Amino acid sequence: MRRDIFRHAQPNSKPTSALKDKRLEINLQGKSLCDDSLKLICEALTENLEAGYIHLDELNLAENNITVAGLKCLCEVIRLACKDLKDLDLRSNEIGVISEEDADIWEDFLDSGLRFV
Repeated sequence: MRRDIFRHAQPNSKPTSALKDKRLEINLQGKSLCDDSLKLICEALTENLEAGYIHLDELNLAENNITVAGLKCLCEVIRLACKDLKDLDLRSNEIGVISEEDADIWEDFLDSGLRFV
């Protein structure tokens, strides 16, 4: 899956020309990703966002058994995409704050640049 994101996102031309065309709406709803797969996806998105190859407009991760640990990986993606990201769907996952560590991850996630409307 990581390779697919790279293949789709990396342009054959300069990053400046790619910025005009590389707006992504990613729908991964119900793919049973869990935290490990989310980590791979976030690594690929982070590299492409940092390089300026993509702009992330929407990210649907609903119904994927993601826990608060998975949100830790998502923080950097949110920070990098916060100016463009219009919709982040995390409904129907397994996100729950039970421990102090969970609370720290949750707080970092909320501070990552999310804008609540």
